[in-house]
Amino acid sequence: MKNHFEIRGKTTAIFVKNKGEVYETLISTDKLEKAKEFPNTWYASWCPSRKAFYVTGHPPRNGGKLTSVLLHRWILEISDKSLEVDHYNLNPLINTDDNLRVVTRAQNLQNRSVQSNNKSGYRGVCFHKKLKKWQANSRINGKFIYLGVYGTKKEAAAAVRESRKKHMPFSKEGSGVLK
Repeated sequence: MKNHFEIRGKTTAIFVKNKGEVYETLISTDKLEKAKEFPNTWYASWCPSRKAFYVTGHPPRNGGKLTSVLLHRWILEISDKSLEVDHYNLNPLINTDDNLRVVTRAQNLQNRSVQSNNKSGYRGVCFHKKLKKWQANSRINGKFIYLGVYGTKKEAAAAVRESRKKHMPFSKEGSGVLK
């Protein structure tokens, strides 16, 4: 690894750049040796669909093809492409042990943030124009579940939270505990 870093007890900050700006990514200090094994520089890479920076690096080219490696996959040594790494607090610059867990795609989707086109501000809540009330919905195992309509969006959000708590163990409402 060619980046500067700073050890802060159990957490280490690695300084990464994007277009001249310096960002800080955190890893657990016990993963520092693995991060240092990376032969090039880690940098902050903007992901437009997530609207967040991820830490990426380019290993030396084999046969001329440029490839990318994500820091979180590198330090956890995840090579199985069917597995994903969930950033529990939804911040991909925090790559500490207490924020990362190896999951399937379906499990990772349980811990998503509110989408940018959501108008209610709550996941699974939308306004029902005909009834002039807030509708609560959930998607469990790919199936759309209607949870009812409510007078306020906070009441509808509470119904969605309860459904997620019951049916989605990898969501914050589920177990609420990492790993």
